[in-house]
Amino acid sequence: MCFHAHPDDEAILTAGAIAAALRLGHRVVIVVATDGGRGDGVSARVSRSALGARRLAELEQSAQVLGGAHVECLGMNDSGSSVRSDDEPTFATIDVDKAARPLAALLRSYETDVITTYDSNGGYGHQDHKQVHRVGARAARLAGIDVLYEATMNRDAVTRVRARLQVIDVLLPKRVPTAAAMQRWFADPAQITHRVDVSDYLDRKRAAMRAHRSQLLTSRGVPCSLGIYAALPRPLFRHIFGAEWYIRRGGVVQPWESTIFGDRIAASRP
Repeated sequence: MCFHAHPDDEAILTAGAIAAALRLGHRVVIVVATDGGRGDGVSARVSRSALGARRLAELEQSAQVLGGAHVECLGMNDSGSSVRSDDEPTFATIDVDKAARPLAALLRSYETDVITTYDSNGGYGHQDHKQVHRVGARAARLAGIDVLYEATMNRDAVTRVRARLQVIDVLLPKRVPTAAAMQRWFADPAQITHRVDVSDYLDRKRAAMRAHRSQLLTSRGVPCSLGIYAALPRPLFRHIFGAEWYIRRGGVVQPWESTIFGDRIAASRP
């Protein structure tokens, strides 16, 4: 089970592992906490409920592109990209135990063996992503799941490849994070336990990104981050997204040659 905050998150951090697991015969469930109704990629004229429905439909398409993953949504309110001042409870503000109970129920009903969440910073610090880290860990404990992987990226590797995005950075200076920001995001390489080679699944990973059409462009036609990633030239896309990074929490760490699902496809010490 791969637990994410919003539709489209699965396409960036875990799509390769999902596609690999499905090819190997595993049942994979993508669970999103919210419908992404406060996403940034489309016009503000679109209602939150309409955008949420559209994004869940895009998630279903992404899941099929990856090989037929199941999809579940916990139905929490999307918090958006900034702290809200209204009184409406959102996923980021809801009590961790309250949010974890329905996820734990799904873990039990699907007889889950492995769950993926996010690292403690939620990758790049999004408030809903940080809550995924907390809620996922709590749900795993409630359901008795002792194999938990935190999806992340190697901050040093990401910083190095940023130099390869200079052309895009010139064109879209506000859309490509600074090197200093990247060093605050994601995981210290010393924390990472698994680097999974997903280069055989890059076409499916890019197709999963492109399935989230509402998040590719803003209403002004400027590419969002996902739109930039999905449009990268193939060699650069392979260089950036050809590996996925995970931190194993709880239990005995699997051998380096194992994937996060225990199968022997290409994986190595980071």
